[in-house]
Order: sequence, then C-alpha cells, then structure tokens
Amino acid sequence: MRNTVFSSPAYLPVPVSAEYPVKSSKLTMSASGTDLQALAPAVQPATLYEAWQMEKSLSGIFLLYGHSHVLRLSQKLACRILLQAESLLVLDGANVFDPYLVAELSRKAGREPKELLRRIRVSRSFTCHQMLSLIRQVEKAAKQWNNPLLVLLGPLTAFYDESVPSYEAWTLFRSFQKELDRLTQAGFRLLLACQQPAATTGRTFVKRLQSSARGVASCRRVEPTVGNTVSGLRVQVEKPIGADRGWLIQPEEMFRRRPYLP
Repeated sequence: MRNTVFSSPAYLPVPVSAEYPVKSSKLTMSASGTDLQALAPAVQPATLYEAWQMEKSLSGIFLLYGHSHVLRLSQKLACRILLQAESLLVLDGANVFDPYLVAELSRKAGREPKELLRRIRVSRSFTCHQMLSLIRQVEKAAKQWNNPLLVLLGPLTAFYDESVPSYEAWTLFRSFQKELDRLTQAGFRLLLACQQPAATTGRTFVKRLQSSARGVASCRRVEPTVGNTVSGLRVQVEKPIGADRGWLIQPEEMFRRRPYLP
C-alpha cells in the first residue's frame, strides 16, 4: 500500500469542509467557553498533562504504552495541548487518528472544530520502512509551523510484524530511535503512543524507548479480584522519577463519546 510522503503538502490536512457531528446528547459547552478545567476529569492527585508538565513546552519524548486504549488517550492529550494555540504533526502508524474526537473536544471547549483541525497535519505509514522514512523528514515538514507537537500513533506497530525478520526489524528500530533522539536535540516534543503487540515477542522496543524518554506512563487492564470488584484501565506515571501518580479509567469512560482528557 502506498504511503503519503512529505512532498507538497508535507502532511495531509484534516478535511474541515464536512461537519463532524457530536454523537453524545450529554455534551455541553463550558460556562466560560474556553475553560480548560471544564474539560479535565476530577483525577487526583494529578492528570497526565500536569505530571508531565506539558504546559512548559519541554523538548523530549513522552511515552504512553500498554493497552490499545493508549492510542485514543494520547489523542485526547494532544487535543488538550492543541487548545493552547499549538499545532500538531501526526504520524499515524496504526490508522487510528480520529478527527471526530478533535471536533468533539473543540466544541466542549467552546471552539469551532475548524479552528483546531486546520492546525493538524496527518501522514500515515503502513510499514516500518515508511515510518522511518517519515520521521527522517519531520524537520522539513515542520518548517511552516511554530513549535509543533509531534504525535506518533502506533509507531512500532509495523516493527512487530512477524513477516519482517527480527534482525531487519531491530536494524530499522535502531535507526528510528536515533532519529527520535535527533529530533529531541533539535527542540521537538514527541508524544508516542505504543500499544502492546498482540502476541508475546522478544522485540522489546518499548523498553529501549523508556530509557531516553522524558516522561513515561503505562496503561494496563485491571481485573476484579476477590474483595475488589473494581475493573478498568490503570494509568500509571513511571517517569519523571518522583511523579508516582496513577488513576483508574472506568470501562464507561473508555468507550463513551463524551470527552475525557488525561
């Protein structure tokens, strides 16, 4: 399958001519119109956004890994950053980018969906070779944007493909990791959402990424046990050191259309 490359335009703009309907009848505008606090759930002691100090625009890698819900959770986190007049460059390696989610969150914040969607560029990859090629051309694509946040959705998906020999996958991954390090040195912020592979594998790519990341959080399913009927997904901040924070996402929050921001 042919991939979109950074030619002209570098990233495909998100279509804004079509209406993105809000599918939840419970969705309402905040009283202040642009009140970010109205978007955040009552999570204690801190949200992922606060734990990683995303408001400071620090360069580096921020890694969210584990359950496949990280692909959606990371998009919500990126939307919260986008509300603060930033731009997004999205490399989608899992074909999961959801413009409807962006439209919902923008309406919740009292913004026009087009306002946010126009500041997003998306490019998709379907092989590890394509992902490596795209990451190498990010700086060229980012020249037209002021301090963009780079969001990688499922960047390791193709690296886990068993049809790719292990030695080749590792060679490509090492090159991929070098490109990530180069971008952080150039001042980029990178948000990586890496879902766990479907089958057990010896390709421990996520573990390699953890060592160089500024922020790391895991997302794991919590099953009910004897004496504890709570179930859902546990989001746990693992890095920076000292930011030992976590919270539980209930099943109804995982799949409902009503916006939830980390």
